[in-house]
Amino acid sequence: MEDLGFSPDIDAYLCYLILMVASGVSAAVNINQMMGAIARRGIWTIWRTWFLLGLYILIPVALFWLLDRTSAISDTSLLSAILVGFSYDQIMRNQITSISVATKVSTLLKPLQTWAEEAAKGVRLSLKSKDALAKEKLFAALENDKEKFDVFRKLVFSKTYKKVELEEKLDEIESSPPIGSFEESSPPEDFDLYRYAKIQILYDELRISKPETFSYHLKEAEIIGEWPYRRKKHKGKVTVVVSLVLLLGFGGGGYYLSNNEWVSNTYYRWRLSKANTTAVDQHRALAYFCMWIDTPSTSQKALDNLHHALSSPQIALVSIERILFLVRTKRDTLTQQQEVDFLLRALSIERPEVRSRVHETMEFLAEEWGAPVDSLLHDALPDASASLLKVEEFITKWDKFWEVRLKELALSDSTRGR
Repeated sequence: MEDLGFSPDIDAYLCYLILMVASGVSAAVNINQMMGAIARRGIWTIWRTWFLLGLYILIPVALFWLLDRTSAISDTSLLSAILVGFSYDQIMRNQITSISVATKVSTLLKPLQTWAEEAAKGVRLSLKSKDALAKEKLFAALENDKEKFDVFRKLVFSKTYKKVELEEKLDEIESSPPIGSFEESSPPEDFDLYRYAKIQILYDELRISKPETFSYHLKEAEIIGEWPYRRKKHKGKVTVVVSLVLLLGFGGGGYYLSNNEWVSNTYYRWRLSKANTTAVDQHRALAYFCMWIDTPSTSQKALDNLHHALSSPQIALVSIERILFLVRTKRDTLTQQQEVDFLLRALSIERPEVRSRVHETMEFLAEEWGAPVDSLLHDALPDASASLLKVEEFITKWDKFWEVRLKELALSDSTRGR
């Protein structure tokens, strides 16, 4: 992406980490805005909200990966990671001119977006269901307990600024026909047929007058118990604790994985085999394998991983050449047998570009070791359309050549040693 070519080039795993943090912050803000007023009533204590947050983090990560695959951006670009993390929605709508999103990319991500929209509806329904259940329990308690109702009435009148209007609304209910009837049995002596309607008006008034401390006042008046209040009171704390646990979990997991040998090998092998890897990214990956080659106990593992990278059908030509150059220049660490074995294995890779460059590398080594190849072996390189049999014959010729030459070289070295 030319417009962000000035961006620092950092490790891809750091870009993905920064992207996830940025998209997580952006997603949390967007969810709160999307939910509107109900967001204040504890949406982060609902598991569906965290599932929705996960989807809103997954969408920009998938977008970032697809944009890198289509070479619209580089996955080692710091600014690209930040831009996609905070502005993925605008990017999907092609509102950011510096990043163009192909139609296929938008189509691939459409199911995730639809899934996120459905999850958002689920959050709203879950919260409404919770609120409705809590309200139903409160109304039932007040309707069947005159003393508790009187306490509730006094509480609302002590907190409202519209006492006269509220009194008028309650008086108006008294003049209306009663709601409900008792056909088969008489109501309890203290039962008020108008009480439910009064509770509704008082409830709404307290909600409006004290929206933030509504549950606190109900608890202080002993209308609700300690547990429902504490659950509401600590919603924010629960959110913080869960967020910290997730953050520490991801951080600890990331630290462990970054120090895991298999994960590190797989990661840098992937960086080398990428079709659109950057020069800086190639250098980092080669420096990592260079360090492993320099350690005798891990040198063979490094060669195995480099062979795996060479086998990738999408590896760039420049990466092929740099891998072979690295192996060729590590004569102070690798034995001649290790180098030859690596190159002979690489000859079996199907891609003709790999085979031709390995052939050139072996000619160079043979010349440098004082055992130049003859013209027959020099011209034996099969073309791209050669059959498997021809390729096998070619590999066999090189194998026989090195079998003789390495023995001669070993004999020569032992003679000089005397």
